[in-house]
Amino acid sequence: MASSPRPAATAAAHRRGLIQRPPSARAYLSAAAALLVLAAVAFSRAGHRFPRPPATRRCRPDAEGSWSAGVFLGDSPFSLEPIEHWGISKADGAAWPVANPVVTCADVEDAGFPSSFVAKPFLFLQGDAIYMFFETKNPITSQGDIAAAVSEDAGVTWQQLGVVLDEEWHLSYPYVFTYKNKVYMMPESSKNGDIRLYRALDFPLKWELEKVLLEKPLVDSVIINFQGSYWLLGTDLSSYGAKQNREISIWYSKSPLSPWIPHKQNLIHNTGKMLSTRNGGRPFIYNGNLYRVGKGQGGGSGHGIQVFKVEILKSNEFKEVEVPFVINKQLKGRNAWNGARSHHLDVQQLPSGKLWIGVMDGDRVPSGDSVHHLTIGYMIYGVVLVLALVTGGLIGTINCCLPLRWSLPHTEKRSGLFNVEQRFFLYHKLSSLISNLNRLGSLICGRINYRTCKGRVYVVVVMDIVVVWNKGQPPAQGELKSVVPVRIRVEDRNSLNNRFNIDSEIKTKAVMELDDDIMMTCDDLERGFKVWREHPDRIIGYYPRLSEGSPLEYRNERYARQQGGYNMVLTGAAFMDHGLAFKKYWSKEAEVGRQIVDSFFNCEDILLNFLFANASLTSTVEYVKPAWAIDMSKFSGVAISRNTQAHYHVRSKCLAKFSEIYGNLTAKRFFNSRERKPSPP
Repeated sequence: MASSPRPAATAAAHRRGLIQRPPSARAYLSAAAALLVLAAVAFSRAGHRFPRPPATRRCRPDAEGSWSAGVFLGDSPFSLEPIEHWGISKADGAAWPVANPVVTCADVEDAGFPSSFVAKPFLFLQGDAIYMFFETKNPITSQGDIAAAVSEDAGVTWQQLGVVLDEEWHLSYPYVFTYKNKVYMMPESSKNGDIRLYRALDFPLKWELEKVLLEKPLVDSVIINFQGSYWLLGTDLSSYGAKQNREISIWYSKSPLSPWIPHKQNLIHNTGKMLSTRNGGRPFIYNGNLYRVGKGQGGGSGHGIQVFKVEILKSNEFKEVEVPFVINKQLKGRNAWNGARSHHLDVQQLPSGKLWIGVMDGDRVPSGDSVHHLTIGYMIYGVVLVLALVTGGLIGTINCCLPLRWSLPHTEKRSGLFNVEQRFFLYHKLSSLISNLNRLGSLICGRINYRTCKGRVYVVVVMDIVVVWNKGQPPAQGELKSVVPVRIRVEDRNSLNNRFNIDSEIKTKAVMELDDDIMMTCDDLERGFKVWREHPDRIIGYYPRLSEGSPLEYRNERYARQQGGYNMVLTGAAFMDHGLAFKKYWSKEAEVGRQIVDSFFNCEDILLNFLFANASLTSTVEYVKPAWAIDMSKFSGVAISRNTQAHYHVRSKCLAKFSEIYGNLTAKRFFNSRERKPSPP
């Protein structure tokens, strides 16, 4: 029987390369892995080319946390409250009332010294000045240095003095005190294996080594003068059985410069149910009693402050008991600047004798938070990589089992059932997209910078949120989820003038006006607030506009950029001094303008721009370019600006009427005016 010609033809086809074998699983996996690696490399190479907002110096992330320092005031050491609770304000300032934290790593960065965090602050009172010494972590050397700041107004504002003591090893816990009219500092230098005493040559900027007090790696040490003797208390990490956060060791001497004698009970409180803790600040005397500040139980990173009343302090005996100590926390709770932990407090009585001032460090994240997020990121990347490889492998296996006619050029009619299923699948996805348009705000909120929408990232500068409710049934207080207090202000009538109503319950000097259909990042908000602090008499906004021509015509941002400048900013997202802006808006001269706003139900922001321009000969507006901002009005069925052409026509009418009443706007301001250097004379 003759053989079939098909094998021979197939072999010939193989030789001619007409039939190709499918790639093996190993080849597929290798190609997929190579594609992912190339994508990662391309992203890392091209990522830096994308524009980033020209923000101010930023704190460097650190695994130890993002510590900062805050000031507290009270009638006694046991009745301290955050400085913002005292409502301290000054007319010549920008951001009032002052609020914690008062010193952050950003302040040190602005002074020209790289910093990851500031922690363990100590106060030193000299005349009317209050000096703060603290540890600042240098991200370049990965070690702590000692920096200083000074306040001339009882701790309200602080001027950075920079790093005042830097050694080749880690420095921390800058305990400063006086002895025989000389100022000394005893910082922690356990990484060098000793505890050293420095004397000020040019206080507070220059220090020299006075002597090595002990050849022991003590941490968090203090010296106090009590009952005729000097006492040195610290945690000795070299002692046998020492636990870093659960005991103290004591030495005593006739003076800080004399030899130190160890206490007979060292180590103290290393066992037992009542474990004493490592020092967490300066001991203080109140009503004749000595109190010691300790770190709360929770590891070396600290989770709170404990205060102990020292009942017996002798060369052969030591006894202390814990006493209640509570500081009122901010309403932000866990999201406050010190919401996660604190581990240091220094409290002293002001020279007036009426108030006590305390400085405390705090952190809003637990120890290792940045490493944790990095680890989670790598884990997610690994899971995505595995899923991509597994999914690709499964798809490759299914392709091998599909009928050949599905992958070859079609020579016959396909099954109608497959086409119907395809159409149904595509139609279902389209229906989902359309049905989501009416809740697009929440959809974008979950996909663009999710953390800023759900409270994972908070803005320290925001004290509270006021919702101006013009029409309809207001929501219940519990429906508005926020990490800061929210107040709903229900208005009597529906008017755009309501947004600028004078509100005595607003305690800050600055307000951020934000429309309910505008979404912005926290970074952009903080950049705008910084610019406003530099120009508190201006409107600082994110949406520039230009009005020009005869008659005046309202122009959008694209046109303004083509012309190279702007002379208005929209108040839908803008910073301003509410005491200045709201009084202008409700002044007698603005009455006609407010009537025009009500007649058009539009243009309240244009009116405010005219009122500012009418009261000043210089620029009254300032533009801050956001990294990204989304105007949801285009997706809304009720927004007054949804019809752009009609909206611009109305606003051009407003310009004509306002210019007749209040004159022209200020001259055009260039977009890069803040970046321009002054020209030489």
